[in-house]
Amino acid sequence: MIAKLIAAMAVTVPSVVIVLLLGRFVGNVHMTAASWVTIGVIIILGSLLFAALAVAIGYRFQPDQVQPIATILYFVFIVLGGVFFPLSGTIQKIGQYTPAYEAVKISTDVISGASVSAGLVIGMVVWLAAFVGLAALSVRSMQEVV
Repeated sequence: MIAKLIAAMAVTVPSVVIVLLLGRFVGNVHMTAASWVTIGVIIILGSLLFAALAVAIGYRFQPDQVQPIATILYFVFIVLGGVFFPLSGTIQKIGQYTPAYEAVKISTDVISGASVSAGLVIGMVVWLAAFVGLAALSVRSMQEVV
């Protein structure tokens, strides 16, 4: 499980760095160094927690079921997270507790110069712990089958 997460980060981290560098030097985006680092760390943390969820799904379900299940779960998280469009009402109240919402909110707070809520960061860490725990349980259950 750890090897799979490291492999995911080996692909993710360079991609994030390249996108941030393109934003700075090609897109003319100007932020403080701390803002760039914070956004990079949040993107990597978000990628890591969704990679852990992918490992959990990959070990828990049959190979032909993994892609549709992962796609549906990611889509739900992205929609509830307000990535595509702003949320309001009950959906926003539910969405506030998703990792995608937390990552978007932290990033927009950093970009706008607002202070970042520690609760949002703690929320992302809790999601990471939950998905890593799920992945560990999935890997262990697969070991018993083999």
